[in-house]
Amino acid sequence: MRSVVAKELRKKFSKMFIQKYPFFKETKDIDVPPGCRVYQRKYETGFIFFLILIISPKADNYTLEFGWNRENKVPNYNAPYISREKFITPEEVMNIFAESSTLCARLGRLTHPMLQIGKVYVLGRDLDELSLDDDLFNFDIEEVPLEESLKNLEESLIDVMEKLNKYIIPLFKRVAERNGLKLEE
Repeated sequence: MRSVVAKELRKKFSKMFIQKYPFFKETKDIDVPPGCRVYQRKYETGFIFFLILIISPKADNYTLEFGWNRENKVPNYNAPYISREKFITPEEVMNIFAESSTLCARLGRLTHPMLQIGKVYVLGRDLDELSLDDDLFNFDIEEVPLEESLKNLEESLIDVMEKLNKYIIPLFKRVAERNGLKLEE
């Protein structure tokens, strides 16, 4: 991601998320790729809820990973496999995820359950839409103007916050209650 866009993303996401959910704290205790950010709700028992802002180093896009663990660390990506054979709703995915004792999944697994990896928020050129020849051999692919990426950033952050409110925070609350914890304390 271009450094100007990445800097704006980190600044605005952090402000919006921490302002709405002050019981989460940004931490550097968890190892993530450069430029990414981790927010966690940590308990004395070692149980943690986490949210990771994953920023692509190559393209103007990002995604969120979320989950929980009893060992005060982020587990490897371990979202349960969900068959693509039948249509499944986000609520059904939440029910499956809520039963996991430890979880690391992408936001897109809740919002687009038929995708096994999950949606990314594309702020510039979508590199997945390039032909194989362009992807491998064309080094002069024009990026979208910076102003357009910054505008797309604003729109994507509104969408991300709506999805956090609708899916992830309610899921965290269910898991917290199941484990005798309170998310907001």
